[in-house]
Amino acid sequence: IKRLGALRSCLATTLWIAWMATPIGAADDIYAVQSRFVPSNFQLFLNLADDSSVARSGPVCGSSGGVYGATFMGQTLYASELSNDFSADYLVTIPQSGPLMGQVSRVSDRPIGFANIESLVAANGELYAGSINFLTRRTTLLKVDPVSGVGSAVGLGSLDFILVGLAFDPVGDVLYGAGIPFGATGVDTPNLYTVDRTDGGTTLVGLIGTIVQSLAWDADLG
Repeated sequence: IKRLGALRSCLATTLWIAWMATPIGAADDIYAVQSRFVPSNFQLFLNLADDSSVARSGPVCGSSGGVYGATFMGQTLYASELSNDFSADYLVTIPQSGPLMGQVSRVSDRPIGFANIESLVAANGELYAGSINFLTRRTTLLKVDPVSGVGSAVGLGSLDFILVGLAFDPVGDVLYGAGIPFGATGVDTPNLYTVDRTDGGTTLVGLIGTIVQSLAWDADLG
């Protein structure tokens, strides 16, 4: 609620969002984490079939602030969990099968240490995340330790510009981001960018044409 409310405020829209899903591909499966805010806060882990129906679903994970930016590193599904009191984000893993399927588990009791983790992606064995400051409309690129769960800043992006999604091309060794720039008259046209993993800087690729919440790399289609 905190994040969506802040983003709605930035985008000057009155749209109420009841749920959102972040799709992540693994082998021939598509997984999604659904965060519902009405009637109550909970997460439901989904495995979607080819026709977009739910093939398997995990149990209710209990109330929390939400799960964001799910990504695979190897066979492990990582995500960022916003705590129940909305005070901190934690790196978590989500089992894909077995009795604990869908139940988030924090990798440690230490928070990531940065607010508003909206995106998370694995690139060459390292976890990267985007921490958004909605007041300045600026994104900090982070590296997140998969053992301690603690993040460290790689670099600050441009002012009046936020990244809402990250995806990694392992063949081209390129990190992409979906970016929303803000101009003098408000929200500018959303674009696709490459993201420098050494300093957090962005380079324009081209126009997306619509606002997106997440990106995923397709090995066949690019």
